[in-house]
Amino acid sequence: MEKYDIVNGLAREFGLRRYLEICTSTTGLKFQYVDPANFDACHRLMYRCPPGHDDGFEVTRRTEADTSHALVAELHASLPAAERYDIIFVDPHHTYRASRLDLLGALCLLAPHGVMVVHDCNPTDPSIVQPQFQQGSWCGVTYQAYVDFLLGGHAAGHCTVDADYGCGVVFNTAAAVPAPWRNRRPPERLALDWAAAVDDDAQRYAFFDQHRAALLNLVAPEHFRAVHPLCRAGRVPTPATAACSNSFTEDPGIHLMAGDLAIAPFAAEAETWLFRIPPGTQRLRLVSRAVSPAVLNGSQDTRLLGLCLLGIELHIQGGDLLHRIAPDDPGFLEGIHPVERNASRTWRWTSGSALLPPLPPSPAETILTLHARRMPRYPAADS
Repeated sequence: MEKYDIVNGLAREFGLRRYLEICTSTTGLKFQYVDPANFDACHRLMYRCPPGHDDGFEVTRRTEADTSHALVAELHASLPAAERYDIIFVDPHHTYRASRLDLLGALCLLAPHGVMVVHDCNPTDPSIVQPQFQQGSWCGVTYQAYVDFLLGGHAAGHCTVDADYGCGVVFNTAAAVPAPWRNRRPPERLALDWAAAVDDDAQRYAFFDQHRAALLNLVAPEHFRAVHPLCRAGRVPTPATAACSNSFTEDPGIHLMAGDLAIAPFAAEAETWLFRIPPGTQRLRLVSRAVSPAVLNGSQDTRLLGLCLLGIELHIQGGDLLHRIAPDDPGFLEGIHPVERNASRTWRWTSGSALLPPLPPSPAETILTLHARRMPRYPAADS
């Protein structure tokens, strides 16, 4: 999944007809892949644009300036409220100032029901997050400006798709927000510690790297595809509309990912699934379909729930126990909700894509036993 897949998908699902791209001559670079069939207007605002720059596609407004501020201000002054954009794609020059101005500028031009897509929000390589421009791969500190924007409470909901260096999806105040992404903000303590690192880029990236899932509301591409069709063209899903507008399944679609290798269960019964794990495997991701209880039964629980994890065991081929992972294992850091307890029972819901704690290396194939409960039903979209 790439940035233009997200733009085109959102436009189709939500009936978004007016598109604006805010970019530079060295960012964006995929305007030709934005499907014109989706839009009545398809405009591009480009700053840091050298005289004579021509990539073969329309540039509606351009400037040589280092930020988009002047162009956005001019456009905002002349743009009737009824002609604000339904969807705006922001791919900034990756300094903090340029990124911050692009985000706030896009908000000025976005219709109340509109959606903003922001590129380069989830860099995973510390060598490409320098605050100053560098040749080659460079995400700069756009991620910092994006987190600060989210903490500012400008959005009615958001998620960040873990694809193509991170693609933020931000819903404006009157947008129809899928329940799992509605009113999502990082916990107050994370916001405090994030602010404390404001003057140290290295410390800030280290903190971001540790807490990116919570700061960004990070979702896997397959879960983005599964969730956003539940909210079509301005209609907030209810148990009635969800049931008739989308197909559901009782199959949780459980599998493990070892890097790019998908591992399906070879046996399953009741609340138990068995997997064969290749030798030397130490990191696994538990993947399933996911759904919000608010969509299924109208409850107040808007969490995206995949599986209710009860425990994991790893056995060697002879049957001896090699390792056990409990729901409250401190090695869980990503894609999983807080531990829940009732008397002697402990469980934990995944969000549909949970990174498991590290496994002990084994020179031979092992058997992983997953004990979990499923939701009553899930959207049948790919997961």
